[in-house]
Amino acid sequence: MSDFKSRVSSRSIYAYFLCLVTLALLVCECSAYGAFWNAIHASVRNDISDKTVLTIHCKSKDDDLGEHKLAYGQSFNWTFHQNFMRSTMFWCFMWWTDSAGKTIQGSYEVYKLKRDWPSCHTECPYSVRKDGIYGYFDVPKYFDLLFHW
Repeated sequence: MSDFKSRVSSRSIYAYFLCLVTLALLVCECSAYGAFWNAIHASVRNDISDKTVLTIHCKSKDDDLGEHKLAYGQSFNWTFHQNFMRSTMFWCFMWWTDSAGKTIQGSYEVYKLKRDWPSCHTECPYSVRKDGIYGYFDVPKYFDLLFHW
């Protein structure tokens, strides 16, 4: 009987230990990249110039957000949740025509969880300008050039 109690006790301690380790890992993961249930709001704004239309087509591995034409000052916004593997990424193909009639275009990883979560957390605006795409940094609250055309 005492052999049975020691086996049950050992299993209980082992199960308890595994639960504690799992909980500790989840807390670390959630604090590093936010909780999985937090909604992330991303936006791309046309800040190129007056009378310049920016066309964007954004998608992830799972979602195609479609093509959108943005007048100067307009934004395209979407909301999503990070995936379990922390590999959430949206890329956008963008193009516009400059004053000389030349098409300026590029395809960029606009949102990448491991890159963007530390800088913008759940509010991630991007500004498209003549020289490239800017991403927002929450601290110290400024836009910085991420991609050149």
